[in-house]
Amino acid sequence: MKQSTMGIVSLVLGLVSIIIFALPCGLAALVTGIIGVREENTAHGCAIAGIIIGGLATLFGAITILSAMSRF
Repeated sequence: MKQSTMGIVSLVLGLVSIIIFALPCGLAALVTGIIGVREENTAHGCAIAGIIIGGLATLFGAITILSAMSRF
C-alpha cells in the first residue's frame, strides 16, 4: 500500500503543533488526518498518528487559552 499524502501532512502538522502553534496547527492536523483516513487504498498509520497528536495539541491549546482568559 502506498502512504497517504494527507496522512503525512497531518503528521507533520501535528508535530509542528507541539512545537509552535498548538491550536491552529492542531486543528489542521485533525482535519487532514480525518481526510487521510477516509482515502481508500492507502496506509493510515501517519494519518492516525496525526489525528492523535493534533487532538492532544488542540486540547492543550484550548486549555492554555481558557486558563489565560480566566486570570482576567
